[in-house]
Amino acid sequence: MKQSASWIFGDIGRLFYPQLCAGCRSTLYEAEQGICAACVAALPRTAFKSGSENPAARMFHGRVKFMGVHSFLYFHKAGITQSLLHQIKYRGGVALAYQMGQLFGHTLEPRLLPDVLIPVPLHASRRRERGYNQSEALAQGMAAAWHLEVNTNIMSRTAASRSQTKSGRFNRWNNVGSRFECRNVVYPKEIHIGLVDDVLTTGSTLESCARALEQVGYRNLSAFTLAYAEY
Repeated sequence: MKQSASWIFGDIGRLFYPQLCAGCRSTLYEAEQGICAACVAALPRTAFKSGSENPAARMFHGRVKFMGVHSFLYFHKAGITQSLLHQIKYRGGVALAYQMGQLFGHTLEPRLLPDVLIPVPLHASRRRERGYNQSEALAQGMAAAWHLEVNTNIMSRTAASRSQTKSGRFNRWNNVGSRFECRNVVYPKEIHIGLVDDVLTTGSTLESCARALEQVGYRNLSAFTLAYAEY
């Protein structure tokens, strides 16, 4: 009887407060969560096969040495990926970030997987303001797909960065550079670390994180982003 009542009230709730797809804003079916099946099928996947020789990886040539750079989706203005990222970053989309992380994780080959995932940290003030770190939610979703470890203690952000939406590459580096530091260094130096971020634009944030890790002796680094901005 309790189960039946729960179903009835749940159905009434969906009638008055329908759950909408984060991609197309259509009403989700009962079995769908966050994003509808049609939008999942239409996701602009990069299909980057190599972690070291693809457009995202080549962005870092001559800057920082990554074992691989992996991006799940293309980012285009006014596209579905932008809608998803907006929901994830500004509309409390923790569950959506986790879901997209799982989808991303399932596309990765076992040989590309790191030993531990480290999400790009938010400054404490930004995290309090937002209530969560979207990169951490992405990492947790990826970890669930492959039973990986997620470490949120080894790296911290020492200063809150300004919005980088309209910044050029040089200004982005000035804004982000040297704003990360490593602490609680507990892993052996040969461990393979995967940095996780939401979107790859100029690469300044991931470069800064990689340099912070290199300063304490870590060299086997890869990068994983939900989206790659193609400009």
